[in-house]
Amino acid sequence: MVSHGGTAMDDPDRMRTFFESVRECVDLLPTLLTQYRRDADAFAETVDRIDAIESRCDSLVRGLRHELVTGEAPDPSAGGTLQLLDDADRIVSRAERFAKELAAIRPELPVPVDGTLQDLARTASEATALFVGAVDEELLGRSGEQLSGRCQRVRTLERECDERKYELLDRLFHDPRVDDPLLLKDLVTTFDEIPNAVEDAADRLLYVRRRTPPIDVE
Repeated sequence: MVSHGGTAMDDPDRMRTFFESVRECVDLLPTLLTQYRRDADAFAETVDRIDAIESRCDSLVRGLRHELVTGEAPDPSAGGTLQLLDDADRIVSRAERFAKELAAIRPELPVPVDGTLQDLARTASEATALFVGAVDEELLGRSGEQLSGRCQRVRTLERECDERKYELLDRLFHDPRVDDPLLLKDLVTTFDEIPNAVEDAADRLLYVRRRTPPIDVE
């Protein structure tokens, strides 16, 4: 492997563990919403799992940041990589915030609202998987063209989430089955921060990729 001065980019196993944890966290959101309506105990367990993953990611990021700033030689890409780690960690923190708010507020979710949130959760999960796959391509030094395509798809999915969000917000204030539209509006807005964070992280990855030579894994 080509060294960049002993940086976190030379530790692909730990990097992969972190980014796979990001994916695992967001992947739990569709399950979380299904359990919310059907199984209170399982729902509480999933909230705890999301909280544990968020703590794991915090620990991994601290270690990776330490490696980046204490490398034996200067790494010109360290600043961008630090920001990428922060952006990715923000995805997990936003997912944890949504899970905890849902658990704390316990709002009634009419079927149409629940269905749209499920769709948003699945879309956010798909976008996160694309982003993490793009990160893995960056670590392995594969084609930047494929990386760009993945990140462009993340942007498309984020726009789809925006469209569904605005449709849902409009529905909240016109559906007589919604008792407290303002409460649900705040919850939907909290969820919307997740795909937004994924898009920000994908944009950051492209920025870092343009300024970092591929890692030679031979």
